[in-house]
Amino acid sequence: MSPFGRLTRFFFSRLFESELMPPGLPQVRLVIWSAALILGPGLYLPVNMWGTYVYLNAWHPERLQPTIWGDKVQLLLLAMIPAGLISLVIWDGVFPDRRDAHILSAMPLRNRLLVVSRLAALGLVLASIAFGVALPIGLLYGTLVADYQAGFIRAFFAHVIGSGLASAFVFCTLLAVQSILVTITRGRWVHRLIVWGQFAAVILLLQMVIFRGTMVRNLRAMLEAGIEQPGGAMAWSPPLWFLGLSEVISGAPQDVFRMLAWRGLVATVVTAAAAVLLYVIGYRRLVHRALETQDVPLAVAPGALRKLIVGRLVGPLSTARPVAGAVLGFVLTSFARSRRHRLLYGIYIGVGCAIVVAGLLRAAALGPRGAEFLSPSILSIALVITFLGAVGARVLFAIPIDPSANWVFRMTERSSMRSHVAGARLALLLIAAAPPIALLLPASAMFWGPAVAAAHAAYVLTLAWLLVEMLMWRFGRVPFTAPYVPGAANVRLLWPLYLTLFTTYAYTMAELEAWLLARPALFAPTVVAIAGTAVTVSRISARLSDSKPLAFEAEPEDEATTLALSSP
Repeated sequence: MSPFGRLTRFFFSRLFESELMPPGLPQVRLVIWSAALILGPGLYLPVNMWGTYVYLNAWHPERLQPTIWGDKVQLLLLAMIPAGLISLVIWDGVFPDRRDAHILSAMPLRNRLLVVSRLAALGLVLASIAFGVALPIGLLYGTLVADYQAGFIRAFFAHVIGSGLASAFVFCTLLAVQSILVTITRGRWVHRLIVWGQFAAVILLLQMVIFRGTMVRNLRAMLEAGIEQPGGAMAWSPPLWFLGLSEVISGAPQDVFRMLAWRGLVATVVTAAAAVLLYVIGYRRLVHRALETQDVPLAVAPGALRKLIVGRLVGPLSTARPVAGAVLGFVLTSFARSRRHRLLYGIYIGVGCAIVVAGLLRAAALGPRGAEFLSPSILSIALVITFLGAVGARVLFAIPIDPSANWVFRMTERSSMRSHVAGARLALLLIAAAPPIALLLPASAMFWGPAVAAAHAAYVLTLAWLLVEMLMWRFGRVPFTAPYVPGAANVRLLWPLYLTLFTTYAYTMAELEAWLLARPALFAPTVVAIAGTAVTVSRISARLSDSKPLAFEAEPEDEATTLALSSP
């Protein structure tokens, strides 16, 4: 294999390499289940569309083509969303990191070869996304719509080309934005902008998933209005650009589709050229920056945050319980310094914000009464953010920062395991509950008054305490100090349980709070009962795990792991 081929293969594997997912079998599982998740809706929807087309063709032929347009827009959205999500997954591997810069800069390789190889690896990822999604869906949908348009061949190529270019547009747009962010910024601003950029992208893509039906209806109405009077908002809607391209290939006679098709082609070419140009321009600078700076800045936490953590929280606790205070300070400071942990935590919070925005938009249909009368949709905002924040932080506790530095805690291991776990538990509670309560308390006081806002904060904090105790059940390690073991939680089988816990915590408990706020005499006893349950869970967990030493090494697997692709 030529140097170009070897480098392309190396960079392609590095794009999906993660410290959370080792190479080999876990990555194979991830690819299989990700492909199933992406292709599932796209293969299911055309089957449902077939009956609708038969009915409309027989009884309402004038509504058949507008319905096909709406369905094609929906399939295009299902192609654009995975392209955006996968772009976020490979975000950290797109540009050279410090390890790549140290290794490759010492080899007799030209920058031109390295840049072209990296761009070729990105092209392979894009081709895998575009054609991996478009080909199977195009075969099925082309068969179903062949009788109502220009035949199977044109319908198939229309979907594949339109869907592939739509994926390329999203992928290249995010690559261009990332190139701009990492090129024009320096120091800690690079990490902050990347975190906020990923956070905003996650919220936007999840909103597209949640409101896909509403978007399709609005885009279809926009298209039907634009056919009679071209221009307006229709001309600036990317999904309609690629719908126009698909319809032109299918032989649609309307001039508006030609206009949309040209916009889609030009936009894709421009974004692809901009992404490549920005990548080439910034590559040398990024290599030098990677060589000159450290992977994880040691002073990323703002000064006010450090003073709050050390002075207000860790100091008083260290006086009473030194080990617990040391663990608390270590966890909070490490969490604030680690860019990787902040990125992953931002994704969890982004999912929560997307769910909250969806709930607020649905509650907006009720008018101002939703906020005035303490509707469960409003009360659930803090609970949704708290739940995902606690679960996300608990998952990140198992991801190490530098396991070789855990000797500090090994020295104090025999003092008290409960003190170590108590510090970790308090850190999880602060990470999960303090930000949403602090941010939402002023707005709650403005809308509902100080008394109701304080009661709501106490209710959320008490529930968060109970949730933290459940998440820390028999937790026997110091966060960030033990090697990560992938696949410990079988999400494939336990996701119904996780979903039930989320809906119960976020929405059922919000309905209970609304009911309790209308009956103030029962509110305080209920909060006390929840706190008592949290104390009971904590004591039982401590007794069950107190006899075991702290875990600093990965536990060996009891049995071999298999793909489990077939039934027994």
